[in-house]
Amino acid sequence: MRQLFTLFFWFWSLTLPAQQGMMPGPGTPAAQLNWTLVRHPGTACSANYTCSVTTAVTAGDLIVLCSGASNTLNTSNPYTFSSASGDGTWVHPTGVASSSTNANASSATDCVYRLSAAGSGSETLSFVWSGNSTSSMKSYVGLFEYSRGVGSATYDVGNSSNPTCNVTCSGPTLSLSGGTQYLIIEATENNKGLPLAGPGSPWTNPADSDSASFSSFFGALNQTSYTAPVFTSTYLSAVADISALAFY
Repeated sequence: MRQLFTLFFWFWSLTLPAQQGMMPGPGTPAAQLNWTLVRHPGTACSANYTCSVTTAVTAGDLIVLCSGASNTLNTSNPYTFSSASGDGTWVHPTGVASSSTNANASSATDCVYRLSAAGSGSETLSFVWSGNSTSSMKSYVGLFEYSRGVGSATYDVGNSSNPTCNVTCSGPTLSLSGGTQYLIIEATENNKGLPLAGPGSPWTNPADSDSASFSSFFGALNQTSYTAPVFTSTYLSAVADISALAFY
């Protein structure tokens, strides 16, 4: 009888976590993560270093501001990130900025993030450039807001590249290291003609573009590995600026 009771208790202890719903913790399996795109408003700007989007964000969500800037008349000086404001203090990760200057245009991409939004009602979130002239400047700022599903977001890695696009070109390399299920964002700027077109699935959350500033933005949810996406340019010999960030 004692052996039978011991066997019953052992079996019952194995099934207890499933019975109780098994609350997620630091060791949450990848399948329990569920990155979702909450909103992605954006604003096109001209002749101004500052480009802003006004919206309400949800407290605790990951929020990322990415911007692309270009100038087809004043091409000799690069654009660089100056500051970001709204909701709280933003983190500007190293290695994510990309800029280029050539005969076609001066162009740039860059991103900042907050791992946990304050979410204090409707607010203005601003991305500020510096460097090249505001005369003939075109830019676009996009807000990415994501819910992780469980737990808090962590920044893993970022990188940038500025490839020459002869019909196609690839995003930067990323060495994912810290998590099990990733959200990956790519912001692109094409210095010639039209925004880069995206590769399709899984880069569809979002997949937005602005023809005036030549900017485009892409997100991939719940990824377990990374292969650099391949973008398409309408024009040959276009130089792109691409910023990439990964979170888990």
